[in-house]
Amino acid sequence: MNLSFDIPEQVAVKYNIQRYPKTQNKSLKSWNKADEFMLDFVVRHQLNHQSVLIINDSFGFLTSHLASPKTTTVYNLKSQYDAILKNLELNQIQFNTNQFSTPIESLENKVDLAVLKVSKSLELFELYLEQISKSISQSGIVVCGFMTKYFTPQLIKIAQKYFSEVQQTKAWKKSRLMILSKPTKKDYGSQIRLFESKYDEISQYKGVFSSGHIDYATQFLIENLDIPPKARHILDLASGNGILAKVIKNQQSSAHIHLVDDSFLAIESSKLNVKGEHIYFHHQYNLQHFNNDHFDYVISNPPFHTGHEIDLSLPTQLFKDASRVLKPNGVFELVANRHLIYKPILKQLFNQVEIKAQNSRFVV
Repeated sequence: MNLSFDIPEQVAVKYNIQRYPKTQNKSLKSWNKADEFMLDFVVRHQLNHQSVLIINDSFGFLTSHLASPKTTTVYNLKSQYDAILKNLELNQIQFNTNQFSTPIESLENKVDLAVLKVSKSLELFELYLEQISKSISQSGIVVCGFMTKYFTPQLIKIAQKYFSEVQQTKAWKKSRLMILSKPTKKDYGSQIRLFESKYDEISQYKGVFSSGHIDYATQFLIENLDIPPKARHILDLASGNGILAKVIKNQQSSAHIHLVDDSFLAIESSKLNVKGEHIYFHHQYNLQHFNNDHFDYVISNPPFHTGHEIDLSLPTQLFKDASRVLKPNGVFELVANRHLIYKPILKQLFNQVEIKAQNSRFVV
């Protein structure tokens, strides 16, 4: 196929796409120029009439514009899934829930076109390309979009591992595309990374936060854990690969421990690491499904990013959820980067807030 690499003049945005969950930061948008660039390229080359795979569509901009019975959307975050569904409903676009897939599922049908919003995590970008390369036809095309300020040569190196032809467009409004073709169709081995730590061997899927070592903030929290001796109902909020729950389970084996994380890959990773009775996994970004006053102890290394963007609405909502599900005499213990001013927010929600430990980078 002969492809032109003309940059857009003006992209037609048909639908009303909202951020979900809502954010207090009015500067954060529900799509960017990389999304528009990808949409323009697909429509201009009339590629959207084929079997389409959409990956990492944050709030549904791409899915809404490219939805058809031949479209499949791959999501990792439960918040991402819900946002896409809400925007499809808002714009009265038909799209079945069986048209969604996860990053580790094998796709039943071959696809002709993949549209990939490049993630912040290079490992996650690689995991997505591996999934695409196994599912795309030999003549298929992958359109990758990103903002130019986030470009790194590693993107090209990773793309060349999975596709023989890698081309770049010129920049348009601070965004750029990579066009990939001719998949290599190799066996790339396991999607799971293993690494040793003082807390035993840890397994996690590519793209899960803090690959290859225990995150330094989490290490600091573990060093200063103060688990209530009689805590029987415990919540690991934003649980990642499950290392906090694993350490707590080793100390209090009879406790009922719930792990909650927005990331599907994180929850699947934690299932590899946390074993035993009374362990419960929840792929979720809020605590709406838990009753009030349920937990004796809540622990967290809370997220404060959406992709490359800092959004303090995320931890603020988690703090509100934690205050609701915690028993009156319960304890919420968390770690944060020192530059994040959480204490005033926490004081509005909890009767007593104290700093248990701090160093030059983190505070518990």
